[in-house]
Amino acid sequence: MSELLNNILVVLPSLNPDERMPETVRGMLAAGFSRVLVVNDGSDALHMRPFEEIAKLPEVTILTHEVNLGKGRAIKDAFQYILDSMPDVEGCVTVDG
Repeated sequence: MSELLNNILVVLPSLNPDERMPETVRGMLAAGFSRVLVVNDGSDALHMRPFEEIAKLPEVTILTHEVNLGKGRAIKDAFQYILDSMPDVEGCVTVDG
């Protein structure tokens, strides 16, 4: 199954995540997805720890909005990043943290 997911990217928009968000990311990787794109949608300074934790994972890319632009914009920016920077991605799955 994991070979089927090699070119499928997980997109996770996130605003002020709690300690469960890194578990969600690790769960996606454990399920066989090889890459996760997280969009920090303007989270405040009190909620940076989960992003710092997942930034250590080589399979994770983090995009950051300086201010909250909304889940829709976060997903659109993720899709644009994929089109511009990840030509081998064949599809993506969006998840909530």
